Amino acid sequence: MEPFEPKLSIKPSFFNKDPDENLAVSINNTLCQVDIDQIPDDIVSRCLIERGEKKLSSRQRNALIEIFTLFLAYHLGNSESKLNDYEAARKMQKKLTIEESAFNECYYKIAESKIDNRIRFLLGDKFFTEDEEASLILLQTRLNVSNEKVNNILKQIRTQMMNEKFHEIGSDGRISPTEEEDFIKQMKDLRVTIVYSNEDLDRIAKMKALWRFENEPLPEVPVSILLQKTERCYFQSPVTLLETRAVNTRVNYFGPTARIRIMKGVYYRLGSVNVRPKSEQKMTKIDDGMIYITNKRILFVGSSTNRPIMYSQIIDFEVCSDGISIVKESGKSPIFMISSDAPLAGAILAKCIKDSVK
Repeated sequence: MEPFEPKLSIKPSFFNKDPDENLAVSINNTLCQVDIDQIPDDIVSRCLIERGEKKLSSRQRNALIEIFTLFLAYHLGNSESKLNDYEAARKMQKKLTIEESAFNECYYKIAESKIDNRIRFLLGDKFFTEDEEASLILLQTRLNVSNEKVNNILKQIRTQMMNEKFHEIGSDGRISPTEEEDFIKQMKDLRVTIVYSNEDLDRIAKMKALWRFENEPLPEVPVSILLQKTERCYFQSPVTLLETRAVNTRVNYFGPTARIRIMKGVYYRLGSVNVRPKSEQKMTKIDDGMIYITNKRILFVGSSTNRPIMYSQIIDFEVCSDGISIVKESGKSPIFMISSDAPLAGAILAKCIKDSVK
């Protein structure tokens, strides 16, 4: 009988004259040679008598459960097997004297996994045909799995599918109206309702906004400062202006050096008389203020300094989660630490730069 294969008995040792594992080996080898109906109902008790034992040890019970699990994994739901249903499982339980609690734990875990696999296969195209639904009901009946359990499995799989779909459409950080419409339609078709957290809803809103900023006319933002004629503002936010500055850290001796002890606690340092300050580039705060991104420029208005940056001066910029770094053709390149949403600001800036060169 499938899937059992012959095994060699474990050889006795000085400390273990008759290993417990050999009872399961003997039963396994019997299962290799006969069909389920040919297995004696008292096969376990016969093996115990042959071994001069009266009851199963915990190790022997676990070994029989492993045999039972192997049987279930191969036969349950297998269309090529005649032992693929609940009745066959009960018959094997009786032969192997599997306790009811162990049966329920093993059987329903495997039976539900078979249902799960079948549903995933049938939902490959997102929908059940009438024939596919009928085949699922037939499998459910043969495996004696309740409607409640099957419905729970269906719900979990459909929810997982829609979560995977959501991550797929949001992988570029944008959600278009068409993608949102298709997503909602699929949820309705699969009869799934996904409850998102406030954090997820905020992230979805930002991804939809990013798509709009890149593909639709930018909405104008009213500001309290005076702009140039025909200048329109699309983003404003409190920011901190930073720049990289060279900072002297210490004085170094260059060339070969040595320390010579003159007396206790006093040393003389030999080295080049050419001493130089060592400098490092460090991020330095320049000012706090407001940033305005308009159709003509970036404008920083601070408490002590104002910085206009025309788009023709920008050769590159980098967006991080909390700021935007501007690379200018000449002069100092500023970094704006944005307290609101830097990725949205970056999308608006990219749109404005692109439109400025049309």
